[in-house]
Amino acid sequence: MPKNIIKPIEFMMQFKTIIIQAYLENFRSAEKTWNILEFTLPALKKVMKKNTFKQYLTVLIPFNAELDKMNDKTLRIQKDFELLQEKHNRLSNLMENEKNKVRQKTQKVRQRLDNCKKISGWNIRKSNDGYYRCYRKINRKVQCIYIGKKIDKDKVSTLIAEKERHLIKVRHKLDINKD
Repeated sequence: MPKNIIKPIEFMMQFKTIIIQAYLENFRSAEKTWNILEFTLPALKKVMKKNTFKQYLTVLIPFNAELDKMNDKTLRIQKDFELLQEKHNRLSNLMENEKNKVRQKTQKVRQRLDNCKKISGWNIRKSNDGYYRCYRKINRKVQCIYIGKKIDKDKVSTLIAEKERHLIKVRHKLDINKD
């Protein structure tokens, strides 16, 4: 008896889809499936006999069903993984955007603090309109002095001195009126 080139189980695995389709179309009858496959797969008779086919078919069908279940699970897991990956990417982008916003706000605050200087106890700040002003809280009120586009320390010192003299005069008048 000449040796077969291909083993029966290898043959059945190679033509698994054709065999299973024929089995299902023939109302799950191994006998009818063998008869149909004799014509569809002529090499079938050379590889195995009818009884061998019937025995392997009883193993191939449940084995294939398990493979299909595993493939379905694998596909579901793959889809879930892809969904999680998309969600992760969206959240990462959202988080990166929020970090950028915080960085921008921090930079603005730093710029405002960098623009803040002190002369004679008065804070000098550059306003959003581009002009410098001096601020100081005196007697629970914030006092303001307009400086201009550029800071000249001599000019600022003079303006501060004038404002303080004016505030002293106003204070002095209020003290006199109280008495």
